[in-house]
Amino acid sequence: MDISRGARVVGLIAVTMVSVFLVFPLVVLIGTSVSTTEYLMFPPQGVTFRWFAEVLSSPEWRDGIVISAQIAAVATVISAAIVVPAALGLVRGRLRLRGIVESALTLPMLVPQIVLGVGLLQWLLALGVGRTLVGFVLAHVVLAFPFVLRSVLAVLVGMPQTFERAASDLGATPWRRFWHVTLPLLRPGLGAGCMFGFGISYINVEVSMFLATPELTPLPVRLLNYVAYTVDTTVSAVSALTIVIAFAALIVLDRVTGLERVGATR
Repeated sequence: MDISRGARVVGLIAVTMVSVFLVFPLVVLIGTSVSTTEYLMFPPQGVTFRWFAEVLSSPEWRDGIVISAQIAAVATVISAAIVVPAALGLVRGRLRLRGIVESALTLPMLVPQIVLGVGLLQWLLALGVGRTLVGFVLAHVVLAFPFVLRSVLAVLVGMPQTFERAASDLGATPWRRFWHVTLPLLRPGLGAGCMFGFGISYINVEVSMFLATPELTPLPVRLLNYVAYTVDTTVSAVSALTIVIAFAALIVLDRVTGLERVGATR
Protein backbone atom coordinates (compact mmCIF):
# COMPACT_ATOMS: atom_id res chain seq x y z
CA MET A 1 0.00 0.00 0.00
CA ASP A 2 2.84 2.38 0.90
CA ILE A 3 4.62 1.48 -2.33
CA SER A 4 1.46 2.19 -4.30
CA ARG A 5 0.99 5.55 -2.57
CA GLY A 6 4.63 6.42 -3.16
CA ALA A 7 4.32 5.53 -6.85
CA ARG A 8 1.29 7.81 -7.15
CA VAL A 9 3.17 10.66 -5.49
CA VAL A 10 6.17 10.19 -7.77
CA GLY A 11 3.86 10.03 -10.79
CA LEU A 12 2.05 13.20 -9.71
CA ILE A 13 5.35 15.03 -9.25
CA ALA A 14 6.57 13.87 -12.66
CA VAL A 15 3.35 14.95 -14.39
CA THR A 16 3.46 18.32 -12.63
CA MET A 17 7.08 18.94 -13.63
CA VAL A 18 6.43 17.99 -17.26
CA SER A 19 3.30 20.18 -17.35
CA VAL A 20 5.19 23.16 -15.95
CA PHE A 21 8.03 22.57 -18.41
CA LEU A 22 5.59 22.55 -21.33
CA VAL A 23 3.24 25.33 -20.22
CA PHE A 24 5.66 27.83 -18.67
CA PRO A 25 7.20 28.94 -22.00
CA LEU A 26 3.69 29.72 -23.26
CA VAL A 27 2.96 31.72 -20.12
CA VAL A 28 6.19 33.69 -20.59
CA LEU A 29 5.37 34.25 -24.26
CA ILE A 30 1.88 35.54 -23.58
CA GLY A 31 3.13 37.62 -20.65
CA THR A 32 5.80 39.36 -22.70
CA SER A 33 3.36 39.96 -25.57
CA VAL A 34 1.19 42.22 -23.39
CA SER A 35 4.04 44.06 -21.67
CA THR A 36 4.11 47.84 -21.93
CA THR A 37 7.86 47.82 -22.57
CA GLU A 38 9.25 47.70 -26.11
CA TYR A 39 11.78 45.05 -25.12
CA LEU A 40 11.04 41.54 -23.89
CA MET A 41 10.42 41.47 -20.15
CA PHE A 42 8.81 38.94 -17.84
CA PRO A 43 6.90 39.50 -15.61
CA PRO A 44 5.36 42.22 -17.78
CA GLN A 45 5.57 45.84 -16.67
CA GLY A 46 1.90 46.66 -17.06
CA VAL A 47 -0.58 45.25 -19.56
CA THR A 48 -1.32 46.55 -23.05
CA PHE A 49 -2.60 45.16 -26.34
CA ARG A 50 -0.71 47.77 -28.33
CA TRP A 51 1.64 45.23 -29.89
CA PHE A 52 -1.22 43.09 -31.15
CA ALA A 53 -2.82 46.17 -32.70
CA GLU A 54 0.46 47.08 -34.39
CA VAL A 55 0.88 43.58 -35.79
CA LEU A 56 -2.68 43.44 -37.12
CA SER A 57 -2.41 46.94 -38.60
CA SER A 58 0.86 46.12 -40.37
CA PRO A 59 0.35 45.02 -44.01
CA GLU A 60 3.50 42.88 -43.86
CA TRP A 61 2.43 40.90 -40.81
CA ARG A 62 -1.17 40.63 -42.02
CA ASP A 63 -0.03 39.32 -45.38
CA GLY A 64 2.22 36.80 -43.65
CA ILE A 65 -0.65 35.50 -41.52
CA VAL A 66 -3.03 35.27 -44.49
CA ILE A 67 -0.48 33.62 -46.78
CA SER A 68 0.44 31.02 -44.16
CA ALA A 69 -3.20 30.26 -43.41
CA GLN A 70 -4.11 29.95 -47.10
CA ILE A 71 -1.19 27.66 -47.92
CA ALA A 72 -1.77 25.48 -44.85
CA ALA A 73 -5.52 25.21 -45.45
CA VAL A 74 -5.26 24.31 -49.15
CA ALA A 75 -2.38 21.89 -48.57
CA THR A 76 -4.29 20.17 -45.77
CA VAL A 77 -7.45 19.78 -47.86
CA ILE A 78 -5.49 18.34 -50.79
CA SER A 79 -3.60 15.99 -48.45
CA ALA A 80 -6.86 14.75 -46.93
CA ALA A 81 -8.36 14.13 -50.37
CA ILE A 82 -5.33 12.06 -51.38
CA VAL A 83 -4.88 10.28 -48.06
CA VAL A 84 -8.29 8.59 -47.90
CA PRO A 85 -7.94 6.50 -51.09
CA ALA A 86 -4.25 5.92 -50.35
CA ALA A 87 -5.00 4.61 -46.86
CA LEU A 88 -7.84 2.41 -48.11
CA GLY A 89 -5.53 0.99 -50.75
CA LEU A 90 -2.80 0.25 -48.21
CA VAL A 91 -5.08 -1.43 -45.66
CA ARG A 92 -7.77 -3.02 -47.83
CA GLY A 93 -5.71 -3.59 -50.98
CA ARG A 94 -3.62 -6.44 -49.55
CA LEU A 95 -0.41 -5.09 -51.03
CA ARG A 96 2.61 -7.35 -50.70
CA LEU A 97 4.93 -4.38 -50.38
CA ARG A 98 2.64 -2.43 -48.06
CA GLY A 99 5.39 -1.77 -45.53
CA ILE A 100 7.74 -0.39 -48.16
CA VAL A 101 5.02 1.75 -49.76
CA GLU A 102 3.91 3.12 -46.39
CA SER A 103 7.51 3.93 -45.45
CA ALA A 104 8.00 5.72 -48.77
CA LEU A 105 4.82 7.78 -48.29
CA THR A 106 5.87 8.85 -44.78
CA LEU A 107 9.51 9.49 -45.69
CA PRO A 108 9.15 13.32 -45.56
CA MET A 109 8.64 12.97 -41.79
CA LEU A 110 12.15 11.49 -41.47
CA VAL A 111 14.15 13.51 -43.98
CA PRO A 112 15.81 16.64 -42.51
CA GLN A 113 13.70 19.64 -43.44
CA ILE A 114 16.63 21.56 -44.92
CA VAL A 115 17.42 18.65 -47.24
CA LEU A 116 13.74 18.33 -48.12
CA GLY A 117 13.55 22.05 -48.86
CA VAL A 118 16.49 21.92 -51.27
CA GLY A 119 15.05 18.89 -53.05
CA LEU A 120 11.57 20.38 -53.33
CA LEU A 121 12.96 23.66 -54.66
CA GLN A 122 14.83 21.85 -57.45
CA TRP A 123 11.79 19.72 -58.28
CA LEU A 124 9.39 22.66 -58.35
CA LEU A 125 11.77 24.75 -60.46
CA ALA A 126 11.93 21.87 -62.94
CA LEU A 127 8.12 21.86 -63.06
CA GLY A 128 8.08 25.61 -63.65
CA VAL A 129 6.23 26.46 -60.42
CA GLY A 130 9.17 27.23 -58.15
CA ARG A 131 8.62 30.19 -55.81
CA THR A 132 4.94 30.50 -56.75
CA LEU A 133 1.79 29.97 -54.72
CA VAL A 134 1.19 26.68 -56.54
CA GLY A 135 4.71 25.58 -55.71
CA PHE A 136 4.21 26.51 -52.07
CA VAL A 137 1.03 24.46 -51.89
CA LEU A 138 2.63 21.42 -53.55
CA ALA A 139 5.60 21.58 -51.18
CA HIS A 140 3.35 21.84 -48.15
CA VAL A 141 1.24 18.93 -49.37
CA VAL A 142 4.43 16.88 -49.18
CA LEU A 143 4.89 18.13 -45.61
CA ALA A 144 1.33 17.56 -44.42
CA PHE A 145 0.52 14.30 -46.22
CA PRO A 146 2.51 11.90 -43.98
CA PHE A 147 0.91 13.24 -40.79
CA VAL A 148 -2.61 12.93 -42.18
CA LEU A 149 -1.83 9.46 -43.52
CA ARG A 150 -0.52 8.14 -40.21
CA SER A 151 -3.61 9.34 -38.33
CA VAL A 152 -6.02 7.84 -40.87
CA LEU A 153 -4.12 4.54 -40.96
CA ALA A 154 -4.24 4.34 -37.16
CA VAL A 155 -8.05 4.48 -37.29
CA LEU A 156 -8.50 2.37 -40.41
CA VAL A 157 -6.38 -0.56 -39.20
CA GLY A 158 -8.54 -0.99 -36.11
CA MET A 159 -11.86 -0.21 -37.79
CA PRO A 160 -14.18 -3.24 -38.11
CA GLN A 161 -15.76 -3.86 -41.51
CA THR A 162 -19.05 -5.00 -39.97
CA PHE A 163 -20.96 -1.84 -40.85
CA GLU A 164 -19.62 -1.79 -44.41
CA ARG A 165 -20.61 -5.42 -44.95
CA ALA A 166 -24.06 -4.69 -43.53
CA ALA A 167 -24.46 -1.77 -45.92
CA SER A 168 -23.47 -4.00 -48.84
CA ASP A 169 -25.95 -6.67 -47.75
CA LEU A 170 -28.66 -4.02 -47.71
CA GLY A 171 -27.91 -3.12 -51.32
CA ALA A 172 -25.77 -0.01 -50.90
CA THR A 173 -23.57 0.84 -53.87
CA PRO A 174 -19.79 1.13 -53.26
CA TRP A 175 -20.03 4.92 -53.45
CA ARG A 176 -22.93 5.15 -50.98
CA ARG A 177 -21.17 2.69 -48.67
CA PHE A 178 -18.04 4.80 -48.73
CA TRP A 179 -19.83 8.14 -48.31
CA HIS A 180 -22.31 7.11 -45.61
CA VAL A 181 -20.37 4.43 -43.70
CA THR A 182 -16.61 4.39 -44.28
CA LEU A 183 -15.94 8.12 -44.38
CA PRO A 184 -17.90 8.95 -41.20
CA LEU A 185 -15.95 6.25 -39.36
CA LEU A 186 -12.69 7.78 -40.62
CA ARG A 187 -13.64 11.34 -39.67
CA PRO A 188 -11.98 11.38 -36.22
CA GLY A 189 -8.65 10.13 -37.57
CA LEU A 190 -8.93 12.37 -40.60
CA GLY A 191 -9.65 15.36 -38.37
CA ALA A 192 -6.69 14.64 -36.09
CA GLY A 193 -4.43 14.20 -39.10
CA CYS A 194 -5.64 17.45 -40.64
CA MET A 195 -4.93 19.22 -37.37
CA PHE A 196 -1.34 17.99 -37.38
CA GLY A 197 -0.96 18.65 -41.10
CA PHE A 198 -2.26 22.21 -40.82
CA GLY A 199 0.01 22.93 -37.86
CA ILE A 200 3.10 21.49 -39.54
CA SER A 201 2.42 23.50 -42.67
CA TYR A 202 1.59 26.73 -40.86
CA ILE A 203 4.74 26.84 -38.73
CA ASN A 204 7.18 25.43 -41.28
CA VAL A 205 10.32 27.50 -41.79
CA GLU A 206 12.94 25.26 -43.37
CA VAL A 207 11.08 24.41 -46.58
CA SER A 208 9.25 27.74 -46.83
CA MET A 209 12.41 29.84 -46.71
CA PHE A 210 13.63 28.22 -49.95
CA LEU A 211 10.39 29.13 -51.74
CA ALA A 212 9.70 32.57 -50.27
CA THR A 213 9.80 35.76 -52.34
CA PRO A 214 9.31 39.40 -51.28
CA GLU A 215 5.69 39.16 -52.45
CA LEU A 216 5.08 35.66 -51.08
CA THR A 217 6.50 35.39 -47.56
CA PRO A 218 4.72 33.15 -45.02
CA LEU A 219 4.54 34.25 -41.40
CA PRO A 220 7.31 31.95 -40.01
CA VAL A 221 9.80 33.15 -42.65
CA ARG A 222 8.85 36.78 -42.06
CA LEU A 223 9.29 36.27 -38.31
CA LEU A 224 12.70 34.64 -38.85
CA ASN A 225 13.83 37.56 -41.01
CA TYR A 226 12.55 40.01 -38.41
CA VAL A 227 14.34 38.48 -35.41
CA ALA A 228 17.59 38.40 -37.39
CA TYR A 229 17.76 42.17 -36.88
CA THR A 230 15.34 43.00 -34.05
CA VAL A 231 14.02 41.20 -30.98
CA ASP A 232 11.24 43.17 -29.33
CA THR A 233 7.72 42.73 -28.00
CA THR A 234 6.36 42.45 -31.54
CA VAL A 235 7.97 39.02 -31.77
CA SER A 236 5.99 37.81 -28.75
CA ALA A 237 2.77 39.31 -30.11
CA VAL A 238 3.18 37.53 -33.46
CA SER A 239 3.99 34.25 -31.70
CA ALA A 240 0.98 34.61 -29.41
CA LEU A 241 -1.27 35.22 -32.42
CA THR A 242 0.10 32.03 -33.97
CA ILE A 243 -0.92 30.11 -30.85
CA VAL A 244 -4.41 31.64 -30.99
CA ILE A 245 -4.77 30.61 -34.64
CA ALA A 246 -3.64 27.08 -33.78
CA PHE A 247 -6.20 26.78 -30.97
CA ALA A 248 -8.93 28.21 -33.21
CA ALA A 249 -8.13 25.62 -35.88
CA LEU A 250 -8.23 22.88 -33.25
CA ILE A 251 -11.66 24.00 -32.02
CA VAL A 252 -13.04 24.11 -35.57
CA LEU A 253 -11.72 20.63 -36.35
CA ASP A 254 -13.12 19.31 -33.09
CA ARG A 255 -16.56 20.65 -33.96
CA VAL A 256 -16.42 19.31 -37.52
CA THR A 257 -14.85 15.89 -36.98
CA GLY A 258 -15.20 15.08 -33.29
CA LEU A 259 -11.57 14.57 -32.28
CA GLU A 260 -12.64 13.12 -28.95
CA ARG A 261 -13.80 10.04 -30.86
CA VAL A 262 -10.39 9.27 -32.38
CA GLY A 263 -10.20 5.99 -30.49
CA ALA A 264 -13.90 5.20 -30.58
CA THR A 265 -13.68 3.15 -33.74
CA ARG A 266 -11.13 0.76 -32.33
